[in-house]
Amino acid sequence: MTSTFTLSRSDFVQFQKQAARVLQKSVPRGWSFLLQMGVWIFIGLAVSVYLRLYEAAFDHRRSIAIVGALLVMAGCAFALGRTVAARVLQKHLYRDGGPLLSPQAIELDEEGVSLVALQGLSSARYGWAAFWGRAEDERNLYLFLEPGYGVIVPKVALGGSGEELVRKNVREV
Repeated sequence: MTSTFTLSRSDFVQFQKQAARVLQKSVPRGWSFLLQMGVWIFIGLAVSVYLRLYEAAFDHRRSIAIVGALLVMAGCAFALGRTVAARVLQKHLYRDGGPLLSPQAIELDEEGVSLVALQGLSSARYGWAAFWGRAEDERNLYLFLEPGYGVIVPKVALGGSGEELVRKNVREV
């Protein structure tokens, strides 16, 4: 069964969200919790020391308030800058007409998956055992070769029998 499809940039954005969910599941929750708690403890201590300094330094309250406001604005700018940079970078991750955003053909059989892109200039063959797991949303199936790397396959390109074959051979993560 061979089907053709073309992925869009939004498909890759959705893949990154699915990969982030998979990675969150694979990282032990205890470590993540401890790291976040450590960060918030240090932030709390810094705010506490700042407020004590503000209360004690009557002559320099205005300067201390300005420093506090600048630190808050720097934190907001840092968070906003990371978000904006990620969005700008997203536009340049994939080339229009490159192998990921050009028409692709997929063939599923009992042994695995074959992908062909750029009218045959690029091809890949994966046995079912190569896939670490799968995730899905309403539009796509995501077949993971590694927790952060995989193959995106639109459900419309597979049809019902193709989806069944994938679900039979690749476990959900």
